[in-house]
Amino acid sequence: CQGRNRIKTLGSNFAVGLLLVLIMLAVFLPWQVTLVVAVGIPLALLSTIGVMYLTGQSLNMISLLGLIIVLGMLVDDAIVVCENIWRHIESGDDLVKAVTDGASEVFIPVLSSILTTVSAFGPMLFMTGVFGAFIYEIPSVVILALFFSLFEAFIIMPSHFVSWVGPFIQIGQPSEDQPSQKKQTHWYDKWVKKYQNFVRWSLQRRYRMLSICMGLVLAIGALTFATGRFKLFPGEGGEFFFIQLEAPTDTSIEKMAELTRVVEDVVKDLPKDEMKDFITSIGIIQQDPNDPQTRRGSHFGQVQVSLTARQNRLRSVWDIIDDVKSRIGHPPQFERITFEVQKEGPPQGRTVSINLIGPDRDELANLAVKVETEMRKIQGIIDIRNSNVTGKVQWNVIPRSEDLLALGLTATDVATTVRASFEGLVASTSRELDEEIDIRVLLSPGQGEVVEQLKNLKIGNRLGNLIPLNQVADFEKSESVNSISHYEFDRRINISAEVNEELLTGTEAAQKLKETLPPLVENLRDYKILFGGEDEDTAESMASLGRAFIFAIALIIFLLITVFRNMIQPILILTSIPLGFMGVSIAVWVHNKYFSFLAMLGMVALAGVIVNNAIVFIDFVNSLRSRGQDLDQSIIETAGVRMRPIILTTTTTVAGLVPTAYGDYLFRLTGFGGSDPFVVPLALALGWGLAFGSVMTMIFFPAFVRITDDIRRYIRI
Repeated sequence: CQGRNRIKTLGSNFAVGLLLVLIMLAVFLPWQVTLVVAVGIPLALLSTIGVMYLTGQSLNMISLLGLIIVLGMLVDDAIVVCENIWRHIESGDDLVKAVTDGASEVFIPVLSSILTTVSAFGPMLFMTGVFGAFIYEIPSVVILALFFSLFEAFIIMPSHFVSWVGPFIQIGQPSEDQPSQKKQTHWYDKWVKKYQNFVRWSLQRRYRMLSICMGLVLAIGALTFATGRFKLFPGEGGEFFFIQLEAPTDTSIEKMAELTRVVEDVVKDLPKDEMKDFITSIGIIQQDPNDPQTRRGSHFGQVQVSLTARQNRLRSVWDIIDDVKSRIGHPPQFERITFEVQKEGPPQGRTVSINLIGPDRDELANLAVKVETEMRKIQGIIDIRNSNVTGKVQWNVIPRSEDLLALGLTATDVATTVRASFEGLVASTSRELDEEIDIRVLLSPGQGEVVEQLKNLKIGNRLGNLIPLNQVADFEKSESVNSISHYEFDRRINISAEVNEELLTGTEAAQKLKETLPPLVENLRDYKILFGGEDEDTAESMASLGRAFIFAIALIIFLLITVFRNMIQPILILTSIPLGFMGVSIAVWVHNKYFSFLAMLGMVALAGVIVNNAIVFIDFVNSLRSRGQDLDQSIIETAGVRMRPIILTTTTTVAGLVPTAYGDYLFRLTGFGGSDPFVVPLALALGWGLAFGSVMTMIFFPAFVRITDDIRRYIRI
């Protein structure tokens, strides 16, 4: 149900994003050109979905997120091609010549832009571990859609342009009653002139612009370092939480079910717009089958509460937990009541998890006590749990050999009789139609204390006499072990905990524990402490993501060097990446979010998208200079020519992401769409990074181009 809600939410956001993309196109381009560009969107999307179907991929939350990411990018290449064709038409060129020249003119830079984006997403296909499997469909969907959009932009769209746009434009020489396209003006023309004037001003002060940019990078970097927080998968959108109950060990299943009704009555009172349903389990506490903190026994109970989608309720899961916790209070019949939220993302389990490994259970138990003591010294570590849980009280029946021999009994007779009395023996079967029902014989329950029942138990010997059990055996009371866990053939005790995120993160807690815990086993041979939990998952995911990022940057550099055939311009283009990363840092700070795994994933994707504007800009400058224009004038003219496509490609991509990033506000205003907090960090990182980075590129990049001219002149590259 949670998955269906997410797919429905993302699907609604996808529809809104598509509408916003079309609106952005219509604002800057004639409606005929907008139609030509828009046709490429369903073609690329349907082709991608068709390939997904043929390769066995499903339309799920992850693949739909990939479609939302690529939605605004699908029209980028078509925008660049159509806008360049339209620019030729506005200059008075013949229709066919405008289409052929306009498309061929931008083929290399558009192809390079697509390949840089593919280079950013491609390495994600090879990420290892559970995280690689988790996000695999995002890059595969994005890459497929981009190649289909490239095919449409250069193979199909030119013919559509001639057929659909041609009849609406004026062709040939201008006349008095039929003005040429060249004389047409647009609302943004005055802004093009203003931008060119700014570029002319910045070129004269290019080193001052470089200093301002470096100051911004350092200031935002310091802000990020001071206020940034990292958490692998923040639990902001949880829709499940668990109420875990623990009663005294002598509590029976029936008694535990009765005690749990107190908690159920509180949960039932939650508003219907917040709670969908709840499930009560008696005899077990477990979030999933692999939960190392699984506890079994008649004195354990758990209530799993399922909430409605986040956008349908005003309170977060933590607000609801605080309310339920205050209303339940501290019932005396329970020894312990804890609350846990089901975590999102592939790594499940508790934030801090430590495994103590060794051969002896008693020594491990002593070590566990010392570990818990050290953990309590760290402020912010809360809800510490020890898997070495004491089980129910048990009575051991210890036969006396001499008495058994004297009375004609064996230890097997004693064991069989005790088992038959308390567990029962199948005496016969009863058949009903095609079903056989066992008839089990055992002592009547509720016949007093267990030890008294044992003392009064009669055992038949070979002579047919009934011998009281207390005449041949002693009884010893002891505590049982709830469960025995092993790791690589040794005993294991797991110590886990959560953290107060206002005081420290799981990674910070793990780092502090790694400093204080190892000395505890220095003098204990064959004993070791293994760290797991969020810190281990974080290290694995960030290492894999880091490798993907480094490989992506290497691919982009190799591609740019191949296209531009020099070293300076590719390095210049890469300067747009930190400009985009500044936007991500600002977004995280403004929205008070974590630098999460999906936010980092958005930054890797951003690295391949943000360079596209710079690639086309540099290519246009090089083209003008090959025609004989001087350094400054080529940059100024390129700035005017490229302003519209830069704004268009940026706004369409951002528009496709806005409904996902701000779906909560959209739902409150229109009742349509919605927000999934799980994917919001990726949308915010990519959207804000691209928007801020594009603005910074337009402001600073022309000056950077001119500075590289100075460098090349001095070192003669």
